[in-house]
Amino acid sequence: MTYLGSIAFFFGVSVLAMVIDFSNFTIHMIGLTYFIDIPSFVMVLPTAVFFGIAVTSIHACKLGCLMTLGCSVDVPREKAKEASRFLRVTGRSSLLLGLYGTLMGAILLGHQLENLSDLGPALAVAFVTTFYGIGFQLVFYVADQRLKNKYLSEPTKQFIQR
Repeated sequence: MTYLGSIAFFFGVSVLAMVIDFSNFTIHMIGLTYFIDIPSFVMVLPTAVFFGIAVTSIHACKLGCLMTLGCSVDVPREKAKEASRFLRVTGRSSLLLGLYGTLMGAILLGHQLENLSDLGPALAVAFVTTFYGIGFQLVFYVADQRLKNKYLSEPTKQFIQR
């Protein structure tokens, strides 16, 4: 399976899990809206990419994207390592930013909570940043592993003993 195919499969299964009511196996598209929060998305992905660029370079960002999307790129091993490092840092940063956003949301929630009936929906929005962080961590992990397998793995030598 290709990288884009595996990402499409991941998102497809995730969307199905979001919209299917497993108690009576019906589909409720409203469930998808519970997982969409633009401020959480903006807090996680662009910031994680910025951190990845800050640690490596904009060139490593471009190479990492090109190399994982299957474009034929002939680069030295050191440049491929730098692109791999960009993907690794970006993935780890997205996870940490997701957790940070959830803690920040919980703190803000604690200061603004007047009615206990608002607790459930407010906590759900706070946890969406963790959801995005874990999701992007998975995407960048797979991208990093693809890059390593395709550009950084040593040819394996198998010896047959007789």
